[in-house]
Amino acid sequence: MNTVVVSGFKVQKTVSGDDFIRFLVVSKSGYSKKEEKDLTELVPCCLFNPSDKVREILSSEESLFLELRGRVSSSKYEDDGKTFYSTKVIVDGKTLNFIRYKQDQK
Repeated sequence: MNTVVVSGFKVQKTVSGDDFIRFLVVSKSGYSKKEEKDLTELVPCCLFNPSDKVREILSSEESLFLELRGRVSSSKYEDDGKTFYSTKVIVDGKTLNFIRYKQDQK
């Protein structure tokens, strides 16, 4: 079964079309004792057919902590003779949870 669970903060940039919205989630992936800092991953996500309310929330500038479930999707395309690979999480809209943070919180 191809299932992934992601939690983290939404990066403020979103891209949307008529039937989708794409966004990035910054997710903690561990801790480096050597560098004494958290390790993070940028997880590209795509939600198809979002409701107007979900689109409004994801497009807002406010800080959002997200919990979501989806599936990993990989694709390959060519541009100017070069091959590019892309991996993203296709979000199950029924499992998307938002936690809003005030600007002064971290």
